[in-house]
Amino acid sequence: PHPLLDALPGRIRSWTNARCGVVIERICDEAARAQPFADLATAGMLLEMLAEILRGQRSVPADGGHMPGLEAAADYLTRSCGDNASVDEAAQITGLSPSRFRTCFAAMYGCSPRDWLLQARLRRAKHLMLGSDLRLTVIAERCGFANVHNLSRAFRRAEGISPSEFRRYGPARHLVEGRKPSYPH
Repeated sequence: PHPLLDALPGRIRSWTNARCGVVIERICDEAARAQPFADLATAGMLLEMLAEILRGQRSVPADGGHMPGLEAAADYLTRSCGDNASVDEAAQITGLSPSRFRTCFAAMYGCSPRDWLLQARLRRAKHLMLGSDLRLTVIAERCGFANVHNLSRAFRRAEGISPSEFRRYGPARHLVEGRKPSYPH
């Protein structure tokens, strides 16, 4: 029991919503892959999401206030990551200069807009690698990478393994660690 948790309304709008969305996607990815110790990783991410919710209820971003334009820009970068999304176009959405936009975005989300865009592209690539039989060159193209080599380099830097190694884990399985199947086959 926590007084801040008891006071939360059914729908929460705060400056940390986008961060919570990213954590939710990571939780879904972890659950779908059903790797060993997924329950521990998921529990940690749930605590991370709870911290973001409480942080959004208790404080304001470092720039002094909530800026809905930054949420719209972050949403644009996430939705348009497979197209030719650019940080300058995201800055235009907010009406800020590109340099001020980068500063405010980093204060609100804890990373640069370019890093946000790269993470969105990598998340989309992971979904396509696990959920389809598309070749890596097609996935790279659909995720906004110039070529498969750029995808591989960014993926290895972020994940520590190559996209083909990541794919070798197999398609997403919707199993929960330790749970037996309902019906024997």
